Amino acid sequence: MLPSVLRHILLFGGLALAGFGALLIAAMRDEKKQAEGVPAAEVVGHRAARKRLLATYVPIGMVVVGLGLTYLMYFRAIEVLVVEGTGTHLEVKRRYSLSLPDTPLAPKEELSREPRDDVWVINHATRDVRVESVTYGTMLPFGSAPTVIPPNTAAMFNEIDHIGPDDAPPKTVRDSVKMGMAFRKWLTWERR
Repeated sequence: MLPSVLRHILLFGGLALAGFGALLIAAMRDEKKQAEGVPAAEVVGHRAARKRLLATYVPIGMVVVGLGLTYLMYFRAIEVLVVEGTGTHLEVKRRYSLSLPDTPLAPKEELSREPRDDVWVINHATRDVRVESVTYGTMLPFGSAPTVIPPNTAAMFNEIDHIGPDDAPPKTVRDSVKMGMAFRKWLTWERR
């Protein structure tokens, strides 16, 4: 699994690499246009031919590799929240994975939708953690029980908005989409 910082470096580094490669390609095209009226010169020697070949294909490779990195990190990386710790001190680390986690799912959990679009919570702590769904505005006629994640199991959610007992969801939120209701997911655990 990749740390969050490394994922961002690869994501934006890939964009920068692709952009720099595109600039080199554009500069080479401008150079060719300026040289159109000049008589052709013949390159003698393998070293000069190799340099010209590299100058032609390296920028194209930079664009392909940069766009590939960006695609992997933005569209294919799975966000994973790893809960670790023992006793009273639990810690959550945000990681990214290019493959689905191999941790068994928590009881009553199943892969019912595309798992790459979700946030995975993996509990490597020695005690249970839970994800609570907090509803604002128009209340639906049914409630939502918290999802309990026992040690060494995982569960997936569409998003996690708040993490830890010190980051409780607010009492009210602004309805930015004018639906009359909003939801927040809270990854938390009991204080001991």
